[in-house]
Amino acid sequence: MANFRISQLAGRAGVPTSTVRYYERVGLMPVPERSSSGYRTYDERAEARLLFITRGKRLGLSLDEIAELVAIWDGTNCGPTQERLSTLLAAKQVEIVARIRELERFADQLADVQGRLAASPGSDECASDLNCCAPDLTSTPIALGVGRRDRDVGEDEPVVACTLTPDERPARVEEFAVLAQHVTSWSRDATTLRLRFPARDDLAALVRNLSSREEACCGFLSFTVHEDANEVCWDIQAPNTETAPTLDEFLPLLAPDHEVFSR
Repeated sequence: MANFRISQLAGRAGVPTSTVRYYERVGLMPVPERSSSGYRTYDERAEARLLFITRGKRLGLSLDEIAELVAIWDGTNCGPTQERLSTLLAAKQVEIVARIRELERFADQLADVQGRLAASPGSDECASDLNCCAPDLTSTPIALGVGRRDRDVGEDEPVVACTLTPDERPARVEEFAVLAQHVTSWSRDATTLRLRFPARDDLAALVRNLSSREEACCGFLSFTVHEDANEVCWDIQAPNTETAPTLDEFLPLLAPDHEVFSR
């Protein structure tokens, strides 16, 4: 039976070594054995499992969905795995169709605003809510963000949905994994998740950078970075308690060992 080091295993699966370590922390990959010199060692079963996970990610499955499939599969159970995978992919197709419709409605709303702007005279002063630019705007913009559907929604209601493509998500998860190594503690109330980091300029820059890009793809959440002499704090805030459960999806990414942190 062949033995691989983590770099070799990651190379065979086409992922960075940080991804392998992250999958181990969240339980998707088993804890590897160690060589006499202390290096992680992996065998063909670990390679097959990692390939299974990476292929699931390319299909757009979440880590929770992949964990469910891995538990069914375990290297042998192909029939039940295929059946469950078929169900998950069918659900993904429904989500994609709904997402396309949402984006089409949003595009129509943007076109409407653009038409109103072209038809209205310019103003010497802009109001903070843009009413001076589009005084007759009555359409409700669609909230575009990262998260999941927690309930059935009406056709015209905002939907919490991921705007990152399946190809973009692995790289973003890796960025979270790098930042997770520096989380010192976290707290969570009804609508806000606060993560704390050491007061270092390099960490503050990493948090600000990731925060700004998360704000771009998570429009329904608010992201605020606070810095002082003692720590860097990153607040991720949901608009209400109904959407607040999406905050819990950040914990496995930024605090994979969150049970050791104080609430």
